[in-house]
Amino acid sequence: MPGGGRHGPRGITTKDERPVARRNVTDPDSRLMHDRNGGAIQGYNAQLAVSDDGLILSPEVVQDANDRRQLRPMSQVAVTAALLVHQERCRRQCPEMGGCCIAVSAVRGSRDHPRGCGGMDCPCLADWIGTLLFDAGYWTRGNLAAPGADRLIAPGKSGALPQPGQHYDSLPEDADPATVMVHRLATEEGAALYKRRGATVEPVNGHLKDRTALRRFARRGLAACQAELTFAAMVLNRPWTWRTSIQNPHAGRHDGGWAAVEGAVPRMVRSAARAGGRFEAMLIGTRRVPGGR
Repeated sequence: MPGGGRHGPRGITTKDERPVARRNVTDPDSRLMHDRNGGAIQGYNAQLAVSDDGLILSPEVVQDANDRRQLRPMSQVAVTAALLVHQERCRRQCPEMGGCCIAVSAVRGSRDHPRGCGGMDCPCLADWIGTLLFDAGYWTRGNLAAPGADRLIAPGKSGALPQPGQHYDSLPEDADPATVMVHRLATEEGAALYKRRGATVEPVNGHLKDRTALRRFARRGLAACQAELTFAAMVLNRPWTWRTSIQNPHAGRHDGGWAAVEGAVPRMVRSAARAGGRFEAMLIGTRRVPGGR
């Protein structure tokens, strides 16, 4: 701005007199995002749904500066991707329904979290979705009580996480969702399950940043950046598919082929399903990516 100083136009002494923020003319779809150093960057919020063995199920680019409103949509895409995987691999041997009980319950209206017949020994549940793991950015009362798949949400950073063995009062019958979550994370099972997040989704984030060099989008616009992230996810998933496919002599499998992954992510997920991936847990991660130059 002509005549502007370091803290705004010269001659303006009060904060209320300063002009409002102007639209970014280079990439109008981008937004100001807070980075981990306390500063701000002009860019996007990239969300990743990653399976327990490192397969990217859904890469999403959003404009929200935080993750609070992303739990429900990311949960839905994780469940949808798991359903695609299951449809490719299910043997359809449910003793009660005579087919795939997961697919039947999804058709009947439980697509957000189809539970099947409910039998613990049903073969349809062998590779079905487990628990969704979220970091502290998703911690809200609404997200804790939201319907859908089972989830663990951290109440704070790693240093503030409940630890197994810590003394907690007995859980009251009318405990609110936040108290229930803290008590669950303090158990041996809950702590071990949430620890898996640091060994799955975080390495994927690091690979995209340091190996794929996706620290900045090369294109502009929300749709273009979404396509760029989707392509990077497909490239990163391809070695995973190769390692678990029949074309890899070290895989030792003889019950599936490796289809080319091109087009949309659901087709890529179907291809990976034929290769035999595990989906005991889905991990949700996020990172801030600067917009195009």
